[in-house]
Amino acid sequence: SLAGQAVNQEQVVWKTQRHSYQVTLIDNDQLFERTAYFPGWAVTVDGQPQEIIKDNQTYPGLIGYNVPAGSHQIVTTFSDSTPARQWGDKLSLLSLGVLIFSFLSFPKSKVK
Repeated sequence: SLAGQAVNQEQVVWKTQRHSYQVTLIDNDQLFERTAYFPGWAVTVDGQPQEIIKDNQTYPGLIGYNVPAGSHQIVTTFSDSTPARQWGDKLSLLSLGVLIFSFLSFPKSKVK
């Protein structure tokens, strides 16, 4: 909590690419997860997408988001379908294809 208020957490499910929990706040606040931000992370509060705060001076590089007062379901997910990941996957497949083509087109010659 950026405001320093006590945050009640319940129903915490913490997996590598999905974090889900219920929070209760007395006042509106910004919450920060102990997860480093990287493109592909998304946050929803009660199913509504939230803008990620990633450049806070107090918690630099961590995933943060605004949460209104009350009880809310927070879900943070990581999608592996970012543009960088898609290009990386394509490049890897192309490299594999070139490698297989090289082995099939230029077989190892036997030395007599």
